Amino acid sequence: MEKFKYHPVISSLSQIRLVYLLPQRSPGDVEDEEQIRCGMKIVSLDECPEYTALSYTWGDPSPTSVLIVDNHIIQITKSVEAALLYLRHEKDTMTLWMDQLCINQEDNVEKGEQVQLMKAIYQGAKDVVAWLGPAANESDHLIDILSQAGEEASRSRLLQLDLSDEERDLEYTDSYNRLVKRLGQEPSFPMESLRSFVNKPYWTRVWIVQELSLAQDVIFACGNKRISYNHLRHALIFYAHYHRVSFKDFRDRNSLQAIVLDPEKLQTFRNFVSAPIFSPADKMLASRYKYSCQIENKGHDLYGILKYCHVIDNSEIRLEATNHLDKIYGLLGLARDTFGIRPDYLEPISEAYTNTARVLMRSGQVDLLWLCQFPKSIQKLPTWVPDWSAPLQNPYGTDFAPNTRTFSASGKRSACVTCPDDLNGFITLRGVAVDEVAAIGSTWVQAGTNQLDEETGVTSRFLAEIDQLCDEALLLGHQDPGLLSEARWRTAIGDKEHTDRGMTVRATSRCSKAREAVLSRIEPRRINGEIQTLSQDQIDPDRLPALGTFQPIGKEERSYRHFMGKMSNRRPFRSRNGYVGLGPVHMLPGDVLCIVLGAQVPYILGHSEAHRYQLLGEAYVHGIMDGEFMEKDPVIKEFTLC
Repeated sequence: MEKFKYHPVISSLSQIRLVYLLPQRSPGDVEDEEQIRCGMKIVSLDECPEYTALSYTWGDPSPTSVLIVDNHIIQITKSVEAALLYLRHEKDTMTLWMDQLCINQEDNVEKGEQVQLMKAIYQGAKDVVAWLGPAANESDHLIDILSQAGEEASRSRLLQLDLSDEERDLEYTDSYNRLVKRLGQEPSFPMESLRSFVNKPYWTRVWIVQELSLAQDVIFACGNKRISYNHLRHALIFYAHYHRVSFKDFRDRNSLQAIVLDPEKLQTFRNFVSAPIFSPADKMLASRYKYSCQIENKGHDLYGILKYCHVIDNSEIRLEATNHLDKIYGLLGLARDTFGIRPDYLEPISEAYTNTARVLMRSGQVDLLWLCQFPKSIQKLPTWVPDWSAPLQNPYGTDFAPNTRTFSASGKRSACVTCPDDLNGFITLRGVAVDEVAAIGSTWVQAGTNQLDEETGVTSRFLAEIDQLCDEALLLGHQDPGLLSEARWRTAIGDKEHTDRGMTVRATSRCSKAREAVLSRIEPRRINGEIQTLSQDQIDPDRLPALGTFQPIGKEERSYRHFMGKMSNRRPFRSRNGYVGLGPVHMLPGDVLCIVLGAQVPYILGHSEAHRYQLLGEAYVHGIMDGEFMEKDPVIKEFTLC
């Protein structure tokens, strides 16, 4: 057979291709019943054709299988072959849209034009089938359990309660117990099967966010099993509740010494700690829910979508794309305003990222600057342009309630941005130079419990360096002593704490005591962390009495440690006039502490040639976070960033 040749589509007329997946041939037919055969037709979305859109991952991009389309052959990946084999009907033709077949992948111009139609394609489909791959790791049994749990959880009041409520809300316990009773017995989730399922590569592809969010209805397919979006999402929410209640009950019934001396209990404890909660699947399923909540507002703004999808949160989940252009193009369909950005697969990645940053800055999104982090993977990116291809850490000012500006370093001043249309990579911002960096401390990186960060002394050193810088600032005499006293405990946590209900707010005075509790717990925590890494025969019983001083961690101390961790990959510093704060790792003495008009937080700028600056990163500086410096009516100047 000859190779299949694509007939051109006219994207301006909303034309797309649809694949007609032919049914299996009868066993008696001469033709190979395992051979997949399809037809293909060009249609217009304006005609409202009926079809199912396929959501899947390409897997290995090397073509390894042959598909027959209108008596011509076309190369497809193994993942597509598996999906079609499982999805085709025995007797009926199935109408599908799938990018690998319906877009000419060798034509970058067509690809860019068809990507612009993705929103209409997935919204116009009668349903979306999300292909998770063939059955594996007892997934059939797992999906049966998830389907039952999800169906019951969908009817439960439990899903309307906050995960932080169970310790203070009797309704939580009542709702949880009634749900467990309806399931007939104590739920039993196959741990390794669940872990494999919620960590499938499917859940980490950037295109999937748009495909699931825009769909009218979503069915997940894994092998021959099917589960609806609502049942799967509700089942995983229930599992998070189930894990939390069970783990709390286990800790209440067993002392730490009892756990470490009993091999079975120790393994149970480790299973709880490593349980697959807040997984890639959880985040992906939540993205569809978040989008549905914004439909009345015509979707999210582009900056918010990029930040949500590409900034790594506590779960360390990162969305991937084979082509780094898709880190932007794959999300445009979710934005209510794309600022004229059009997918162009012939454009260099650096130019696409720079153009996107330019239009966002022009729209007044100067807080885009706190996503400019280093090192960058894409060459030739200006310092003021985020590298969406790299793992971006959550900026410290974004933990608060959505759509709030908790910090306001620039006061009531509005952004003033000048962006030339040419591609010289410069941008000019208006702002004030607060001071220069005079002294810097060590890089703060909070290691995990199993890495025994307390044993290496990084926690105590970090807090001691902040104390030392405050002492030096006090001797300078430029800053209020009371302000510096607060800086000692506010700086390490970026001035944030958790309320009793788990909300992030500005820190209160109770964090001062929490800081002292962290320091007093270093040795017991070191021993506890070490024990968790040992096997039973490695534990020395003679060392266990030291755990007698290990008291349960209070909410305030847990909050303090959490927000210390959120300030990782920064270093403490002092300015010439005695401001103390945390700044980017690669800042140096002589760099400029700057407030950009319209920005929530200050920034550190490094000197470059020709009176230009390099953006080094965001900073927390106690005493200027609420517009205090701007009230002094400082001189406004222009900063040209390169």
